[in-house]
Amino acid sequence: MSTVATRQAPPEVAPAPAVPGGRRRWTRLILPAYTWLMIFYLSLPILVMIVFGFNDIRAASTCAGRASPCGGTGSCSPSPG
Repeated sequence: MSTVATRQAPPEVAPAPAVPGGRRRWTRLILPAYTWLMIFYLSLPILVMIVFGFNDIRAASTCAGRASPCGGTGSCSPSPG
């Protein structure tokens, strides 16, 4: 007597339903937009420092119409007394 083993065929699985009209969810844009916004926000101070790094130093050290404690010479001497 011989025994023959037979394998049953797996049941067929129905394909997943397609997204109607090819619509995409707008929520998938939130993370990339937030990421780029944070990159810009965190790099903005660095960019500002780079821009101000190229300014003329003499123009940045003026005292807007007030008398300078250094007398305008750039070297301060201790006050007498």
